[in-house]
Amino acid sequence: MRNNNTFRVAGGCLIAAVLVTAVAVRGEEKRKPKFTISKETTYVTGPVDEDGYIDYLTALNERLGKGVTAENNANVLLWKAMGPKPEGRNMPAEFYKWMGIEEPQDNAEHQFKYMNKLFQLSQEELQKLYEEMGPASKRPWKTPDHPRLAEWLKANEKALEVVHEASKRTEYFSPLVTTKKGKETGGLIGALLPGVQKCRELVHALSIRAMLHLGEGRMDAAWQDLLACHRLGRLIARGGTLIEALVGIAIDTIASNGQVVYLAHARLNSKQALGRLEELKKLPAMPSIADKIELGERFMFMDSVMMLERQGANYLRGLTDTPKNGPDPLADLMKKPIHWDPALRSANLWYDRMVKAMRNPDRGERENALDKRRGDQGPQEAV
Repeated sequence: MRNNNTFRVAGGCLIAAVLVTAVAVRGEEKRKPKFTISKETTYVTGPVDEDGYIDYLTALNERLGKGVTAENNANVLLWKAMGPKPEGRNMPAEFYKWMGIEEPQDNAEHQFKYMNKLFQLSQEELQKLYEEMGPASKRPWKTPDHPRLAEWLKANEKALEVVHEASKRTEYFSPLVTTKKGKETGGLIGALLPGVQKCRELVHALSIRAMLHLGEGRMDAAWQDLLACHRLGRLIARGGTLIEALVGIAIDTIASNGQVVYLAHARLNSKQALGRLEELKKLPAMPSIADKIELGERFMFMDSVMMLERQGANYLRGLTDTPKNGPDPLADLMKKPIHWDPALRSANLWYDRMVKAMRNPDRGERENALDKRRGDQGPQEAV
């Protein structure tokens, strides 16, 4: 419920700011950028592109990538394991440039092999194999129980070694990039995140292998696979978006569920149990959702305002299901010059107040504050 409250407030923040935008002050007849670059409005003062708009994509990547190198970035190795096309298409060159690497080699020996490419199976046979994965990730098993799953894991030994290595790195930076069509881009809200979702599949393979290790008596190997899942979840959650935070939490939950099974079957003595506990205590803390709201989600909204001002109705059509033909009141509104400062100030107040509430260490007070924010009609006073 706590997370649901958070996301409702986040959605309310965006809706409120958009409503303020819709009634923002009209400017002069000639259309040109109408906003003030300042901490109170645009939140950051640069970089500014040649047309006078804040480049939020660059601003966010600069902040997320600070102190991260190709040598300490876990994402570099995750992409090495996934290959250059985890969802069937290549990423823009800027993605790898931000990470300081070349595009990963395709079809390399260490690249993760998905079942639909590894096995020549009918759709029905493949579906049955996928259905085996759930039980195989939740209880100990042996090779004869799921021979094809065991074969799949064997084929991915080198890829999972790379994933293990990635989990031991200290930083995580997945640059946010978007596709371009001429000068127009999808903005931050259209940023590509194919690797983030595919990481869940890598972790699912580790959890299935952990249960195989457990079933065949390799207790230490099972524990190391589950510990790697924990580390990966906490690394990925350090990304700049709520999606990365949610994926990180989901991965960490997979590890926790696997460890419950491990403890039920490993028959640890007291010394071993205390040793496992110490390893868990050394894991870094899960990043705060407030960090995503304060930076990534705030930047996403601010960037959307830049896109609205720059592209007008075309950008709105890309965000809604508005038919190309017929009345379009939002498009009609965008034909008029709009001064965006009131909307930008209002949005910043929403984000400031929400982040302040979320950083309250007392859970009860925090949830009450978030409920209050959800009930507000619009922030008019300073924090």
